[in-house]
Amino acid sequence: GSVSVTHIQSEVLSDFAKKSEVLQKDNQGNVQTNTIYVREQEPNYQGYGIDNYGQFVIKSFGVDFLANDPFSNSLVCWYTFDDDQGDKILDSVSSENDAIAIGNPSAVTGQFEMAKSFDGTKQYIQKDHAPDFDFGKDNFSLMFWFKAENQNKPSVLLSKASDWGTLDAFKGFVIGNSDFDYAGLEFFINSNGEGDNKNCVAKTPDTMNVFGNQWHMV
Repeated sequence: GSVSVTHIQSEVLSDFAKKSEVLQKDNQGNVQTNTIYVREQEPNYQGYGIDNYGQFVIKSFGVDFLANDPFSNSLVCWYTFDDDQGDKILDSVSSENDAIAIGNPSAVTGQFEMAKSFDGTKQYIQKDHAPDFDFGKDNFSLMFWFKAENQNKPSVLLSKASDWGTLDAFKGFVIGNSDFDYAGLEFFINSNGEGDNKNCVAKTPDTMNVFGNQWHMV
């Protein structure tokens, strides 16, 4: 038989669910999951009628879409790099914002489990535009771990912008470094994806070196 997604009630969700741990619907409308945890009922248990038939209680450690606080219920994407899927970078929450690894970056040991290592020239992770990333003027948060050697040229760690062009339609924000003599990070707005035509609105202290081949959380 088949199970309708609209009839599945998730009773137990905790913070930061991985996609592999929650029910997913494929392109044909089939429900898929890797694991279903089944709990034995107490002796002499009696159900509560047909309304409870087909109900699932899912054990997970992922995004709580039923939570009251925005931090828990509005996580857009989470790339752990722990799943070996070749060039496909899986989004570990159920928002389906998978990305693509360009240039075959290598898998290495990270701060927590696995990470990706980039050559700094033609290797990067790319996510095509999606409505989930249209933050507008509302508040939003970004967080990632990185480890990098000292730079000999300007660098970009993360950007949401076109990689070329000076028109407003190409501009977004960039986290990177605009001067190899500066060992910190800068946050730019009104910039294209390569860090040009930017307005720096925040930066790390001048005395901080974040490119000393040590792990840092941004």
